[in-house]
Amino acid sequence: MVVVLVAIAALVTGVSVWFQKFPPSSATGDPSTDDATAMPASPPPPGALAQTPGGCIAGTGSVGAKSFLEAAAKAPHTTTGAVEVAGAYQRWGARSPWPTVAESEQVVKALAAPEADASITGLPKRMATLNAEGSIGDARLTLSDGRYIVESAARDDVVVSTAGTVIQNGQPVPDRAQTNTFTLTWKSGRWMLVSAHPTRSTEDLFTNGARFAGGC
Repeated sequence: MVVVLVAIAALVTGVSVWFQKFPPSSATGDPSTDDATAMPASPPPPGALAQTPGGCIAGTGSVGAKSFLEAAAKAPHTTTGAVEVAGAYQRWGARSPWPTVAESEQVVKALAAPEADASITGLPKRMATLNAEGSIGDARLTLSDGRYIVESAARDDVVVSTAGTVIQNGQPVPDRAQTNTFTLTWKSGRWMLVSAHPTRSTEDLFTNGARFAGGC
């Protein structure tokens, strides 16, 4: 089951990376304890935002399109807000049972920027393929031990790399994590998605990235 999840993850959020060597071993699957016990206190890494992005803005557990879009609509016009939208999008897309084609079309219609590339606009087609192949059971991404690195930030444009760990059947999957690099732009009063193409390894993100505040 895990092997299947790793093999087809590239279809879920574009060209996402599922890495097998770096084990974020603190992830337990319990959002009430993960953030408190995952790592000892340490200085924030360079580039960490003063206002830490939340990992739970779209709710706990598996994220549906409704909760994701509601959270995205409320995200502030700040770099922190953009990072939160990117993390929530990653959680929404990387789950099984897979988002439906209708859900995917809803998300693309609401949040794909006019200049968005196929990594965003092609989501309904990718989900149609996954749903035709069938679910792999109960699996999702969690940001409870997740990381982010802001690659660049201007008032209306943010590029951020994010990483989360995998939960399957309520339990963490050792040595499995997903990364992506998102480009977002502020248009029509919200953060919209331009592209999703990974640029960093999972080991890089977990070594050098900043932690989300909490995570689900």
